[in-house]
Amino acid sequence: MLTLYLDAPVILPPNDDGTRGLASDTSSVLAGELTNEQVNSIEKTSVAAKIFKTLYPANENQEAREISRILPFDLGLKLRVSSGERYLRQYSPGTILGQGSIQPLNEAILLFRDAFHVSPSSTHVQVALARCLYLRFGHLYLIEDLEECLQLIVNAVNASANTDSKKGSIISLWTDIPHFILLQNKALVLGQRYRAFRNHQDILDCISCHKESLSLINSQHPLNSQESLHVASAQVHLVNALLMLSRREKLPDLEGAVNLARLAHTHFTNNPGIFFTDHAFESVDNRRAISSLADALTEWFSQSSKIQHLDEAITLLTPLTQVNTGFTALMGVGEAITKSRNHNNARDFLVPYIPYSLQLAVMLSMRYRITTSSQDLSSGAICLGIATFGLNTSPSFYLRERGSNYTNVIAALRALAVISHCVPTATDTEHGGIEGYQTALHNFCNVCVSLIPCVAYVGLGLLQRLSLLRLTEGAASDACTVAVSIGKTPTAVEFLERGRAQLWTQHLRVRSDFSGLPNSLQLKLEKTASELVVLPVTSYYSAGSARETKSSVTEEAEQYRRKLAYRFFGYVDEARRYRGFSNFLQDRTYSELSFAAKEGPVVLLIAAASMTCALVIPGYKVAPCQIVFDKAKVNMVKLIELTQKLGYQTGPTINNVSRLKPVIKSGVPKQTSEDRDFLEVLSWLYEYVVKPVLNNLKLTKKQGRQRPRLWWCPTGIFGFLPIHAAGTYTPITRAEDVSDYVVSSYTPTLEALISVRKHFQVLKRSQPRVLLIASPDVDGQLSLSDTQEEVETAAKLIPPGLPLGDVHILSSSSSMSQCISHFPEANIVHLACHGIQDENDPLRSSFLLGRDKLTVAHLAQMNLKNGYLAILMACQTATGDVSHPDQSVHLAAAMLFMGFRSVVATMWSMDDSHGPRLSARIYKTLFQSGRSFSSNPDDIPFVIDGFRQELRQEKCSVRAWVTFMHFGM
Repeated sequence: MLTLYLDAPVILPPNDDGTRGLASDTSSVLAGELTNEQVNSIEKTSVAAKIFKTLYPANENQEAREISRILPFDLGLKLRVSSGERYLRQYSPGTILGQGSIQPLNEAILLFRDAFHVSPSSTHVQVALARCLYLRFGHLYLIEDLEECLQLIVNAVNASANTDSKKGSIISLWTDIPHFILLQNKALVLGQRYRAFRNHQDILDCISCHKESLSLINSQHPLNSQESLHVASAQVHLVNALLMLSRREKLPDLEGAVNLARLAHTHFTNNPGIFFTDHAFESVDNRRAISSLADALTEWFSQSSKIQHLDEAITLLTPLTQVNTGFTALMGVGEAITKSRNHNNARDFLVPYIPYSLQLAVMLSMRYRITTSSQDLSSGAICLGIATFGLNTSPSFYLRERGSNYTNVIAALRALAVISHCVPTATDTEHGGIEGYQTALHNFCNVCVSLIPCVAYVGLGLLQRLSLLRLTEGAASDACTVAVSIGKTPTAVEFLERGRAQLWTQHLRVRSDFSGLPNSLQLKLEKTASELVVLPVTSYYSAGSARETKSSVTEEAEQYRRKLAYRFFGYVDEARRYRGFSNFLQDRTYSELSFAAKEGPVVLLIAAASMTCALVIPGYKVAPCQIVFDKAKVNMVKLIELTQKLGYQTGPTINNVSRLKPVIKSGVPKQTSEDRDFLEVLSWLYEYVVKPVLNNLKLTKKQGRQRPRLWWCPTGIFGFLPIHAAGTYTPITRAEDVSDYVVSSYTPTLEALISVRKHFQVLKRSQPRVLLIASPDVDGQLSLSDTQEEVETAAKLIPPGLPLGDVHILSSSSSMSQCISHFPEANIVHLACHGIQDENDPLRSSFLLGRDKLTVAHLAQMNLKNGYLAILMACQTATGDVSHPDQSVHLAAAMLFMGFRSVVATMWSMDDSHGPRLSARIYKTLFQSGRSFSSNPDDIPFVIDGFRQELRQEKCSVRAWVTFMHFGM
């Protein structure tokens, strides 16, 4: 029964069992069950009757909020809060299956927000609203929720800092909340923000708040049993925060963290039962205390290599894998799953044990690498099997019904990252259980990769989806390396493709061709898809303006977006029931993915902590090859070192956004330190990465158009390295490079290349529509005088009489709206302007056009049916974002996914004088000096390759010629 103080008789909301409580006395509560007759008699009380009649219509929340506004101040406030508390009690975190609804949480937020507007100084209301926002952040990962939550808690902490509430212990409704609980909550929010954004200061502040909270509780003597549990809870939270920091930088005192975790475990052992308070954002029980202790011991083992720490962790954690349906993780996965199927909602029973099963599987795998114990392998396989069964579900179902938090998803991806280091190989055949373990691990990887697109489903806005995808970075590569380790190369390709660039892959699928379906269903899919594409962008971005505030992004709008996603996937399920559409919008098999190599080999480069390798797809429906690089030569440490030589220290800078001034040198060239660094990187890449691939494909040196095309699909940190320019060079000439063998292009994913291939149509001479845009002057940036010459030169090379040959030269005060309105009808778009890769928010990476910014988020809204070529003569159009290396969030990728078949881009800054020269070569090739238009997909890549060689012969700085690259066909 909810504790509620009211100044007039009022019927309380129904309890879970359907009974109702009555609060009838000022400053008192009568909690009991009421019969229908008693309810009818109480209805005669005017205020109670009015509230009763308005609390229970279909739209009870809205009615309750309306009636609370006309009641006296104190009573109206209490009604809002009590109704909010009721909805919060109804809220269920749900499961990984997406069951359970967050609707009660949304209703509670609306009510608490109303109460906050009425009484903004109430600590109780601040904490209640903050807690709801914290819980919803765990479901939907709305950044605004976390920021608002933190601000509310900071205000509450500051308000209570100098009050007697510091001395409080156990709390009740409307009394001051103890300062130590507010500090714990602040620490938890800071910890969440650290996990989301990896800001170092957040985790330091988190630890500081936990320590201060703990010191406040310990200052009270003696402690009763519940206060002792407060101590244990604070200790567990502090240990978890210390371990988060330890994974970033080695802690000098891990033993201290272990001892702290032991104390917490002792507190819970001596005071059995679950600790919970309405004002704490996360409850802690003995299971979480044991898990934290096991984590601390495992971390200590990782740094000390003392196996007794790992042994103790495994011993502690094993009992937590016992499942309340009557079987344990040590039974045998076949029997366990068979038994679980006899229970309703079997996976629901398993879900609470997923983190512990995964945690134990990680520890057993780590110990296996030391002891080679077959028992560790078999037990680890069983843990993985049960976790897989608990996690496994249809992704489309999860996308529609999504209502669960990310605890188990994060636990699964974290376990995958560690286990990928500990895969037993075929050479370990003398140890029993390897085949079963590899099978269990393969199945687990399959489920993990399937969950990645579910994490950032299309019902969320672009910003939220991108933020969520940060949690999954590297997971696809980890799963891929596991498949490579056990010899499943086609599966490795499938894993990599399913888990990367989800922001764009989902866009491609929503924009799929729905023809062939019944007309009514086709129209429904097209209408719903078009709304889904537009809504997530316009809610958060507008041209030339900052992100909109939280007040304009309402819960109702977010719910509508989710309803659209639900509706869309419902139509998808309906489409799959028609003949020929059973695999509609399903993940592609390797055979289908190999279509990307129809016109030449595609090479996927994988950089994971456990392995670096290349997967080579030689041709359509040809089996892939795997090349595992020498770990002593090619590893993450070395790759990070190379990117730093290229200038990626903390991420690409957004300060130097202008195109470079001329750097062509005359006479005998003198290498700069930057040139030497670049040449060293290019030489290393050629020797250890590119040459093994060329050898695998048995390619020989050729010249001109005799050279074949080759597409690079780099993942992770490989995406920041200029593979297309790899070679051994000297100050005067070159010995050998990749261009001696192939002409290089890039693709963010196989799906992107497949899409442009399938939709490519040859353009006739009369069809090309060319849109030329130059923006030489932008406030706060250097003037780019060559951009005007660039587009005017291009315009002169375009034959007269084309349907569209617009030239737009924008001033610093011009609006971009008129020129970009021609995008949908243009086949060729040429942008000569400043470009920015925004390292803080890659969705705001943009072209600076007049007074406006054309961002990645804007481009994601557009859909070109006949886009042929995008020429991006701007800086940083393919730089990428170091926080989301697997998502390909840059301007060139946006152009490719919006519908252009071919994209000319820059890896970093470009020389301003090179724009007109390269443009002239492109248009001369396209229009062949006035003859018929050439739409040969090979033309543009060969032009780019030839231009790089020309600049290199002119002794340009290495950066100036390496920057140019090609995406797409």
